Amino acid sequence: TTATPASVVFNPSRTVVRLEAANNSRAAGDYYQANLAAIHAWIANGGTLLFNPNDWAGTVGFGMSIIRFSSNPFNAAAGQTTHNIFTTPHSVGTAYTANSASHSYITGVPAGATVIADGDQGPTLVEYPLGSGRLLVSCMTSSWYWQPKPDCTLLQENIYAYLGGGGCTPALDCPASFTAAAGIVHYSVVQTNTADCPASNSGTARSEEH
Repeated sequence: TTATPASVVFNPSRTVVRLEAANNSRAAGDYYQANLAAIHAWIANGGTLLFNPNDWAGTVGFGMSIIRFSSNPFNAAAGQTTHNIFTTPHSVGTAYTANSASHSYITGVPAGATVIADGDQGPTLVEYPLGSGRLLVSCMTSSWYWQPKPDCTLLQENIYAYLGGGGCTPALDCPASFTAAAGIVHYSVVQTNTADCPASNSGTARSEEH
Protein backbone atom coordinates (compact mmCIF):
# COMPACT_ATOMS: atom_id res chain seq x y z
CA THR A 1 0.00 0.00 0.00
CA THR A 2 1.04 3.64 -0.02
CA ALA A 3 2.04 3.16 3.63
CA THR A 4 4.61 0.51 2.70
CA PRO A 5 8.05 2.01 3.41
CA ALA A 6 10.27 2.61 0.41
CA SER A 7 12.92 0.50 2.16
CA VAL A 8 10.59 -2.49 1.80
CA VAL A 9 9.58 -1.92 -1.82
CA PHE A 10 13.01 -0.73 -2.99
CA ASN A 11 15.25 -3.12 -1.09
CA PRO A 12 18.55 -4.35 -2.55
CA SER A 13 17.25 -7.87 -3.16
CA ARG A 14 14.80 -6.56 -5.76
CA THR A 15 16.03 -5.75 -9.23
CA VAL A 16 12.92 -4.41 -10.99
CA VAL A 17 9.93 -2.42 -9.77
CA ARG A 18 6.97 -1.18 -11.77
CA LEU A 19 5.43 1.68 -9.80
CA GLU A 20 2.12 2.84 -11.23
CA ALA A 21 -1.38 3.99 -10.45
CA ALA A 22 -4.78 3.10 -11.82
CA ASN A 23 -6.53 5.56 -14.11
CA ASN A 24 -7.46 8.88 -12.50
CA SER A 25 -5.19 8.30 -9.52
CA ARG A 26 -2.19 10.38 -8.42
CA ALA A 27 -1.05 8.07 -5.62
CA ALA A 28 1.98 6.60 -7.42
CA GLY A 29 3.42 10.03 -8.12
CA ASP A 30 2.89 11.18 -4.57
CA TYR A 31 4.61 8.04 -3.28
CA TYR A 32 7.52 8.57 -5.67
CA GLN A 33 8.06 12.17 -4.60
CA ALA A 34 7.77 11.33 -0.91
CA ASN A 35 10.53 8.73 -1.29
CA LEU A 36 12.62 10.35 -4.01
CA ALA A 37 16.07 10.02 -2.41
CA ALA A 38 15.61 6.35 -1.46
CA ILE A 39 14.24 5.44 -4.89
CA HIS A 40 17.02 7.19 -6.78
CA ALA A 41 19.64 5.53 -4.57
CA TRP A 42 18.09 2.12 -5.27
CA ILE A 43 18.19 2.76 -9.02
CA ALA A 44 21.81 3.99 -8.87
CA ASN A 45 22.75 0.75 -7.13
CA GLY A 46 21.48 -1.33 -10.03
CA GLY A 47 17.69 -1.28 -9.85
CA THR A 48 15.32 -0.77 -12.77
CA LEU A 49 12.21 1.30 -12.16
CA LEU A 50 9.30 1.82 -14.53
CA PHE A 51 7.53 4.87 -13.08
CA ASN A 52 4.06 5.19 -14.58
CA PRO A 53 2.07 7.61 -12.41
CA ASN A 54 -0.94 8.05 -14.72
CA ASP A 55 -2.77 11.30 -13.82
CA TRP A 56 -0.04 12.71 -11.61
CA ALA A 57 2.02 15.71 -12.75
CA GLY A 58 5.22 16.91 -11.12
CA THR A 59 8.99 16.78 -10.96
CA VAL A 60 10.65 13.43 -11.69
CA GLY A 61 14.23 14.57 -11.19
CA PHE A 62 17.25 14.99 -13.47
CA GLY A 63 15.51 17.89 -15.21
CA MET A 64 12.43 15.87 -16.15
CA SER A 65 8.86 16.81 -15.32
CA ILE A 66 5.53 15.22 -16.20
CA ILE A 67 2.96 17.64 -17.59
CA ARG A 68 -0.72 16.70 -17.39
CA PHE A 69 -2.58 16.77 -20.69
CA SER A 70 -6.04 15.52 -21.52
CA SER A 71 -5.23 13.28 -24.47
CA ASN A 72 -2.04 12.08 -26.07
CA PRO A 73 -1.25 9.05 -28.28
CA PHE A 74 1.61 6.62 -27.69
CA ASN A 75 3.86 6.11 -30.71
CA ALA A 76 7.38 4.87 -31.28
CA ALA A 77 9.74 7.84 -31.27
CA ALA A 78 11.93 8.58 -34.26
CA GLY A 79 14.49 5.82 -34.67
CA GLN A 80 12.83 3.58 -32.06
CA THR A 81 10.54 1.38 -34.17
CA THR A 82 12.92 -1.55 -33.67
CA HIS A 83 13.28 -1.01 -29.92
CA ASN A 84 12.80 -4.17 -27.86
CA ILE A 85 9.43 -3.06 -26.49
CA PHE A 86 8.06 -3.19 -30.03
CA THR A 87 9.84 -6.35 -31.17
CA THR A 88 10.69 -8.75 -28.31
CA PRO A 89 9.30 -11.29 -27.73
CA HIS A 90 6.35 -10.07 -29.86
CA SER A 91 6.41 -8.00 -33.01
CA VAL A 92 3.75 -5.36 -32.40
CA GLY A 93 2.51 -2.08 -33.82
CA THR A 94 4.32 1.15 -33.06
CA ALA A 95 1.31 3.51 -32.87
CA TYR A 96 -1.49 3.33 -30.27
CA THR A 97 -4.60 5.38 -29.74
CA ALA A 98 -7.53 5.53 -27.32
CA ASN A 99 -9.56 8.27 -25.70
CA SER A 100 -6.16 8.84 -24.11
CA ALA A 101 -3.34 6.38 -24.62
CA SER A 102 -1.50 8.83 -22.40
CA HIS A 103 -2.71 11.52 -20.00
CA SER A 104 0.53 13.46 -19.98
CA TYR A 105 3.94 14.05 -21.53
CA ILE A 106 7.53 14.50 -20.34
CA THR A 107 9.58 17.68 -20.53
CA GLY A 108 13.24 18.41 -19.79
CA VAL A 109 14.60 15.13 -21.13
CA PRO A 110 18.28 15.15 -20.05
CA ALA A 111 21.37 14.34 -22.08
CA GLY A 112 21.98 10.61 -22.13
CA ALA A 113 18.29 9.72 -21.95
CA THR A 114 16.47 7.85 -24.71
CA VAL A 115 12.99 8.87 -25.85
CA ILE A 116 11.36 5.54 -26.70
CA ALA A 117 7.81 6.75 -27.35
CA ASP A 118 6.26 10.08 -28.30
CA GLY A 119 2.83 11.65 -28.42
CA ASP A 120 1.44 14.76 -30.09
CA GLN A 121 2.52 16.91 -27.15
CA GLY A 122 5.88 15.37 -26.31
CA PRO A 123 7.64 12.21 -25.08
CA THR A 124 5.52 9.54 -23.40
CA LEU A 125 8.23 7.00 -22.50
CA VAL A 126 11.80 7.96 -21.61
CA GLU A 127 14.66 5.80 -20.33
CA TYR A 128 17.42 7.42 -18.29
CA PRO A 129 20.55 5.58 -17.10
CA LEU A 130 21.33 6.35 -13.46
CA GLY A 131 24.45 4.85 -11.94
CA SER A 132 24.21 1.11 -12.43
CA GLY A 133 20.45 1.19 -12.96
CA ARG A 134 17.69 2.50 -15.20
CA LEU A 135 14.78 4.87 -14.69
CA LEU A 136 11.97 4.56 -17.21
CA VAL A 137 9.40 7.33 -17.00
CA SER A 138 6.08 6.53 -18.64
CA CYS A 139 2.85 8.40 -19.29
CA MET A 140 0.82 5.33 -20.35
CA THR A 141 -2.78 4.78 -19.37
CA SER A 142 -4.14 1.26 -18.98
CA SER A 143 -3.63 -0.56 -22.27
CA TRP A 144 -7.08 -2.10 -21.83
CA TYR A 145 -8.44 1.00 -23.58
CA TRP A 146 -5.91 1.11 -26.42
CA GLN A 147 -6.13 0.19 -30.05
CA PRO A 148 -5.03 -1.85 -31.91
CA LYS A 149 -5.67 -5.09 -30.09
CA PRO A 150 -4.12 -7.53 -29.30
CA ASP A 151 -0.96 -5.50 -29.91
CA CYS A 152 -1.61 -3.27 -26.90
CA THR A 153 -1.51 -6.24 -24.52
CA LEU A 154 1.46 -7.84 -26.26
CA LEU A 155 3.28 -4.51 -25.98
CA GLN A 156 2.92 -4.73 -22.21
CA GLU A 157 4.40 -8.23 -22.25
CA ASN A 158 7.33 -6.83 -24.23
CA ILE A 159 7.78 -4.06 -21.68
CA TYR A 160 7.99 -6.60 -18.85
CA ALA A 161 10.53 -8.60 -20.82
CA TYR A 162 12.57 -5.46 -21.45
CA LEU A 163 12.53 -4.56 -17.76
CA GLY A 164 14.16 -7.90 -17.07
CA GLY A 165 11.22 -9.77 -15.64
CA GLY A 166 9.62 -12.42 -17.78
CA GLY A 167 6.27 -12.62 -19.46
CA CYS A 168 2.82 -11.82 -18.25
CA THR A 169 -0.57 -13.27 -18.93
CA PRO A 170 -2.93 -11.63 -21.46
CA ALA A 171 -5.02 -10.23 -18.58
CA LEU A 172 -2.24 -7.73 -18.08
CA ASP A 173 -2.27 -4.66 -15.83
CA CYS A 174 -3.72 -6.75 -13.02
CA PRO A 175 -1.01 -7.77 -10.54
CA ALA A 176 -2.97 -10.87 -9.51
CA SER A 177 -2.60 -12.28 -13.03
CA PHE A 178 0.98 -11.19 -13.49
CA THR A 179 3.74 -13.78 -13.69
CA ALA A 180 7.41 -12.97 -13.88
CA ALA A 181 10.84 -14.19 -13.00
CA ALA A 182 12.01 -13.97 -9.40
CA GLY A 183 13.15 -10.54 -8.38
CA ILE A 184 10.63 -8.41 -10.25
CA VAL A 185 8.04 -6.46 -8.29
CA HIS A 186 4.85 -4.97 -9.67
CA TYR A 187 4.00 -2.41 -7.01
CA SER A 188 0.55 -1.10 -7.86
CA VAL A 189 -0.05 1.79 -5.50
CA VAL A 190 -3.69 2.00 -6.46
CA GLN A 191 -5.59 -0.55 -8.50
CA THR A 192 -9.28 0.18 -8.77
CA ASN A 193 -10.03 -0.43 -12.43
CA THR A 194 -12.41 -3.38 -12.65
CA ALA A 195 -11.86 -3.55 -16.41
CA ASP A 196 -8.31 -4.64 -15.68
CA CYS A 197 -8.80 -6.82 -12.62
CA PRO A 198 -11.28 -9.44 -11.50
CA ALA A 199 -13.93 -8.05 -9.18
CA SER A 200 -12.39 -9.85 -6.23
CA ASN A 201 -9.16 -7.92 -6.74
CA SER A 202 -10.48 -4.45 -7.51
CA GLY A 203 -10.42 -1.58 -5.08
CA THR A 204 -7.25 -2.71 -3.33
CA ALA A 205 -3.76 -1.34 -2.97
CA ARG A 206 -1.04 -3.91 -2.77
CA SER A 207 2.51 -4.88 -3.51
CA GLU A 208 3.09 -8.05 -5.49
CA GLU A 209 6.42 -9.85 -5.50
CA HIS A 210 7.12 -12.81 -7.76
